[in-house]
Amino acid sequence: MLLRRLKVSGMLSFGPKGLDLPLQPLNVLIGANGSGKSNLFEAIGLLRASPSDLAEPIARRGGPDEFFWKGPNAPHRLHIEAIVHFPQDRDLQHSLDVANVGGRIGVTAETVEGLTAGPHYQ
Repeated sequence: MLLRRLKVSGMLSFGPKGLDLPLQPLNVLIGANGSGKSNLFEAIGLLRASPSDLAEPIARRGGPDEFFWKGPNAPHRLHIEAIVHFPQDRDLQHSLDVANVGGRIGVTAETVEGLTAGPHYQ
């Protein structure tokens, strides 16, 4: 399994415009303190936790109020999308939308679908 693309918005340091990051087999993250390097791994951890215990990584970070982007007019919802390549040329796209619903985490949408090979991760 190989993560080919990651899109994140509304989470921690990734505001409404977010991040759209194509990935290769080897990636090096370089940036100033507070630029979002660790937040990228938090997003991957959230995707990993989504099938079983989505609340755990958010609680570990301090709860919903600490997990969402805090900019002006912050909507307190986030979107994560990952394109994952598996052996035998199978690609999947996993999209996850999460919101703060009364102080608790709520999944508002989630999809996993197969993709054909193409420019979506080139």
